[in-house]
Amino acid sequence: MIINGVETEMNKCIKNYVYLVGDRTRLVYYFDNDEKLNRIPEWEAVNLLKKGVLTGMRREQYSANTYLWYPTVQLDEIEKAAILTSQIPCGFKRIKQKIAYGRKTGSVRLPNKAYEKAWNPHNREGRLLNDGFDLERFVTKIDLPIIERDVDNYNTKTFDFVRLHMYTLTYAENPMDTIKKYRKNILAMALDKIDQSKKFKRYGVPINFLRLDKFTYCKSQKMIELLFVLKPIGGGLIELS
Repeated sequence: MIINGVETEMNKCIKNYVYLVGDRTRLVYYFDNDEKLNRIPEWEAVNLLKKGVLTGMRREQYSANTYLWYPTVQLDEIEKAAILTSQIPCGFKRIKQKIAYGRKTGSVRLPNKAYEKAWNPHNREGRLLNDGFDLERFVTKIDLPIIERDVDNYNTKTFDFVRLHMYTLTYAENPMDTIKKYRKNILAMALDKIDQSKKFKRYGVPINFLRLDKFTYCKSQKMIELLFVLKPIGGGLIELS
């Protein structure tokens, strides 16, 4: 592993130090005072980092109300896999054994590696236009976005999910075919609606920080339900203030 640019062996446990942030889940992995592996959600980790209970991440300001936290440690593929494939709680000694075995045999691999691709914030560019199709006629109504927090997240300055309901023509033929064909355009329309919402704007989060998590269609209600979550930030965390 590499800590602050210095390569070192992962042979001594650094307690209450962030070793890894899951790029897909944004779950934070660290070893507690008993050298047991713990896994906590992003909002809880940010609170502990601000209080100094957790260490191992540097804080950078992205915008007026948005801060990004990045790990100071960089693990290689075998070290990441040893942590991500371990049961919680798992002792540090067991993690070391898995790393040693992985280096010897090359048998340790990252789970769902296709989903672990890091994302870094960038400015949003133009989207595809509706190819001669009147999408605004097909989507008859869009509710105001619902900003939600995880059941255990009591910090009112943050959010974990954005839910949006969109309603389609009641007499439309084969609405699912239309939705599948113009899915990207529907997402663009949904993001515009969220971006213009006063509720969302008060958090100061750029719209391109959101990632679609669920896309469902309720035929009986003629309703599209979209659920967005915050994107993983290149192995880091997002703090809203």
